[in-house]
Amino acid sequence: MIADILRINEVPFWIFLGFILTFIIQIIYWWAVYGKLAFYRKRQSVSTRESVSIILLFNDEFDKLKEQLPRLLSQDYPDYEVVLVIQSINDDLAEYLENICKEYSNIKVVRMLQHLNFFKGNKFPLSIGIKSAQNDLMIFTEAGCMPVSERWLEQIQSNFTEEKEIVLGYFRSTPPGKSSPYNFRRWVNLTTAMNYLSFALAGRPYMGIGKNMAYRKSLYYRNQGFVSHYKVPVGEDDLFVNQVATKRNIAIAPDLESQVVFGETQRFAEWWRFRKKYFKSGRYYHRWDKFFLATFTVSYVLFLAAFVYLLIVQYLFYPVLGVFVVRLFSQLFIFKKCMIRLNEKNLLLLSPINEVFLLVMDGLIRISLVFDKKDKWKT
Repeated sequence: MIADILRINEVPFWIFLGFILTFIIQIIYWWAVYGKLAFYRKRQSVSTRESVSIILLFNDEFDKLKEQLPRLLSQDYPDYEVVLVIQSINDDLAEYLENICKEYSNIKVVRMLQHLNFFKGNKFPLSIGIKSAQNDLMIFTEAGCMPVSERWLEQIQSNFTEEKEIVLGYFRSTPPGKSSPYNFRRWVNLTTAMNYLSFALAGRPYMGIGKNMAYRKSLYYRNQGFVSHYKVPVGEDDLFVNQVATKRNIAIAPDLESQVVFGETQRFAEWWRFRKKYFKSGRYYHRWDKFFLATFTVSYVLFLAAFVYLLIVQYLFYPVLGVFVVRLFSQLFIFKKCMIRLNEKNLLLLSPINEVFLLVMDGLIRISLVFDKKDKWKT
């Protein structure tokens, strides 16, 4: 009788089994992986207030630099320097740097001739900045990224121990407490951070973002810097982390005072280009990292497809609907906890819709990469 109800020998039964299997995979990811960030509590650490070098690359963004440098140079921290690597300079910039160097003694300006960069991307100028840094502990950020707090350096540095040599931070696209009309891009930024922070906590670190991350100079030199992927025009941040990070040497810094704000409004074309860089860099990740990331995405696509099919044929309608609701509840609950953990707001209700929309957009981006003959994006 049960066999008759389930129609074991018919297609819907096997689709239903696939539906349950993908549901189990999704639940494992949401609770066992993303739950790591959702329920994360920072362990108490005794900070030694180690000397720090901030590494910042400058590339024709004078207005950003004038706003950003004073914020970086006025951190509430006893011993640090700002290493500014400049690839091009004009009279206005030269005058500004001369004045700010008189006002602050902890800035080091490194001028690099553009023709010395034989490879595309930022890896060579970044390596010059690393070589010029006088401290072992280095914190990296990018043009336009403003620390949320004057205790940003202290909070990032406090996560370093004798064992922890890499710290991954979070960058936000709007200041704390403010919403933005570009909620989809904010949502993508948040979910990207949920991925790399959660996987780091789960013992499988695979990337970091150069707008807010830190590692030791000694770690960089022990692993020969960017040598293994120097000719890849992207990945000075995520490929390096993918290469050297382990479950023992990495920590995260999600707290509000550890964050930076990248407040520039991106046009859709710029967001598209940045997303393409993300996928292009991902091609060079370790095979297991690619497997775990793909498993979540593929299982969700199959879960949705099976759900729609089972609704259409009305196979075990209420059990199928119940399974879908459990998955949806898990997503919303964990997502909300991660939002609270990272001090984000107003992103929850549209999360299921954004998730489906991102699947479509990422699919189109992957298709466009097939037709890319050259790396045409800027870095």
